[in-house]
Amino acid sequence: EVAFSDWQPLVPIRASGTRPPLFLVHGAEGNILMYRDLAKHLGADQPVFGLQSRGLDNKTEINGDFEEVAATYLKAIKQQQHKGPYFIGGYCLGGTLALEIAQQLKRQGEEVGLLFMIENYNIQTLKWPLPVHVRMANGFLNAWYHVANLFAFRSRQICAFFKTKLNAEISRLQMSLLVSSSSVMKAVGVKAAFDFPHVRVNKVYDEALTRYRPKAFEGEMVLF
Repeated sequence: EVAFSDWQPLVPIRASGTRPPLFLVHGAEGNILMYRDLAKHLGADQPVFGLQSRGLDNKTEINGDFEEVAATYLKAIKQQQHKGPYFIGGYCLGGTLALEIAQQLKRQGEEVGLLFMIENYNIQTLKWPLPVHVRMANGFLNAWYHVANLFAFRSRQICAFFKTKLNAEISRLQMSLLVSSSSVMKAVGVKAAFDFPHVRVNKVYDEALTRYRPKAFEGEMVLF
């Protein structure tokens, strides 16, 4: 088994390059696989490192408190890069964790070169879970962006766009069905054929997110 002390959060996505490294924090489900394609578009000279959550191996312990998680990740970041400026960001919940890491860097007197968030917002400013009208607005905007992307493509790119989206939706549906069936089997006392640690990780971080109270950041943040 993997001991708690043996687990390391920092994962090199692209270790080589002369530019300052970019550190990308995981989203609510804990993994950093989503950043693989992003790293490809940043060029061969851009080092990219992911920060991956405990708990994905179903062996290591997990504490979702943002201050503690950020302190652990900051320690790993400073082992890779000993002094600033630091370039940090993340998707969704990962953006909020990146904010807390940046706050701790500031308190240590370090320079934050870039703090960015992808599709993120402060849930303390909205009811949680999201109200129906907000979910409806999100659905409309999601469809609008897809249509806008479609018209932005050349004709030969449209098929590739549809194929990519279709494959993603099929994979998402398959995973949802497997997770649901596993939950039902556990509820009736039957051992499921599949176990999904990312579901447990997601729950831990969602609960921690409702407890976290972000403070104003003295610097620039970029929202994508």
